[in-house]
Amino acid sequence: MFDVSDKHKRIKNLFTDFFKISPLQEANIIELRRVLVFTCRGESAPIEVRHLEASDINETTVANQTVPFREVGPCFDITVRRDKMAATDLFKEACRQPKITNIAKKKSDKNKFTTALGETKAKVFLQHQDIDTLALRKFKIGKKSKVKRPEEAADL
Repeated sequence: MFDVSDKHKRIKNLFTDFFKISPLQEANIIELRRVLVFTCRGESAPIEVRHLEASDINETTVANQTVPFREVGPCFDITVRRDKMAATDLFKEACRQPKITNIAKKKSDKNKFTTALGETKAKVFLQHQDIDTLALRKFKIGKKSKVKRPEEAADL
């Protein structure tokens, strides 16, 4: 029912982007425990948000389509008051995702991984350096300067 107006379609996109974790091809209903339900009954009606939990799901309740849900969490209604939306062409441009041009190059990023927090890290492999052949910084503390002092020049 979110297809009532353009602003409701955009709110649906916002909720989908905010609460969707990963693309889901199929779901195991028997293992389903908690559900967030967003309901839009009309253009002027508020959007209802409900957090439901199913205590016992088995194959017979799924086959009969009588799964018992109970409200457990925050349940609230949302009304859209300010609806200053961008133009459709600007909205489409903002939602556009860039295409990956070279998939082989994308996959060739070896030794890179992403942590659970989303940080990209990589392993760097360096060869062992020979300490004897390194050019280290040379200090000029003990060396005499080449410029002659005026006292030494008068003695000659």
